[in-house]
Amino acid sequence: MIKLVVLDLDQTLIDSIHRFYETFNNVIVSFGGSKVSWDEFFKAYCEDKLDYFIPKTCKREDFWKEFRRRYSSWIHEKDKPMKGALETLKWLNNRGFKIVVTTGREASAEDIWRELRKFKLAINEDY
Repeated sequence: MIKLVVLDLDQTLIDSIHRFYETFNNVIVSFGGSKVSWDEFFKAYCEDKLDYFIPKTCKREDFWKEFRRRYSSWIHEKDKPMKGALETLKWLNNRGFKIVVTTGREASAEDIWRELRKFKLAINEDY
């Protein structure tokens, strides 16, 4: 019997693709690269090929660590809950499932709770 459901935060509970795009470009520029257009970004994002745009002068690991740090430091004006996220969380909670929200961001648990609260997705704050 399933007792626990693990959900990712970004692009599962929160539509944060615009934050991802802007942060990605800001980090590219800070490492000496050139900004990527929305269309180029979105195609590479969907194909999991964003590493292609990382400047050759920086280490992949350094780039993504800095990206994750910056990504967690702000909320884009276009960020919003994914369609059906709140209803799904309520449905799971009402049936007694434990819900774990995970993320690859460089963020504290309180940072994640703050964002869940902002988007009214913090249905059960027992942790």
